[in-house]
Amino acid sequence: MSLFARDALERVARTFIATAVAVVVSGLAGVTDLDGLKGLAVCAVASGASAALALLTKNVGDPETASVIPRD
Repeated sequence: MSLFARDALERVARTFIATAVAVVVSGLAGVTDLDGLKGLAVCAVASGASAALALLTKNVGDPETASVIPRD
């Protein structure tokens, strides 16, 4: 697996986890009222956006990773 693919996969996984935590915490705080499937859908959309951004910015910054910040 290439460095770009590993980096992008890590970003997608982190986005999914962060979104899941946000959905659960906001539900516990009474801010949202999502059932399990809707919460997973929110996580999937956020993760998909993360993957799309990684692919769209592949030629920006460091082309070997999913970062938009160029290497020195």
